[in-house]
Amino acid sequence: MVRTVHIFLEEAEQSGYLFPVIIKDIVAENKKVEYHAAIAVQQHDLVVDQFGANAWDNVSYTLKEIEPVDGELGYRVKSTGKLVDKAEYEEILYEYWGNVAAQEGTSYADIFLTEGEPSENIANKRVDIIAKYSHDIPVELVTVSDSQTYEVFLSFNSKTISADGYEDFHFVIDNEDGEWKVFQGLSWAEPYPENPTGD
Repeated sequence: MVRTVHIFLEEAEQSGYLFPVIIKDIVAENKKVEYHAAIAVQQHDLVVDQFGANAWDNVSYTLKEIEPVDGELGYRVKSTGKLVDKAEYEEILYEYWGNVAAQEGTSYADIFLTEGEPSENIANKRVDIIAKYSHDIPVELVTVSDSQTYEVFLSFNSKTISADGYEDFHFVIDNEDGEWKVFQGLSWAEPYPENPTGD
């Protein structure tokens, strides 16, 4: 026996019989929007609590360009900002550590593992020299990209630090897709408690 059930189209749409996957996606998206809206309200209220009722009416910002959030690995000479290829990067590093070794009265092989040397030998290396001189390495690894990324630092009522010690309010924007968008939302540094509770 075949049983036929008739329901009106409008009723079927409302109950989710026709498009159950789409409705689940819409519900999930609505929850996500509500979640982000709640965070935005909390952030707004924190700024108002820390800087006053008119804080968002008296906000100013400064931009600081930072490394792009996405791109290719690159090599840069710190003193000039010039990009170099991997071979030049390695040559500069080897020369730097060779000079450091000579200055310390030792050899490159006493500081680093050499090609083919077993990794167990790392315990015999002069890691103290690496720690002492690594901050002066003349080249660095960077992200190379056509896009730009900025940290946007905020001040409210001409203040960057609240009376309670909240500071460093900032977010990050980039134009990776050709349009400026927020890459990292609003964040800040909270004051350390005078008497930590361990929570």
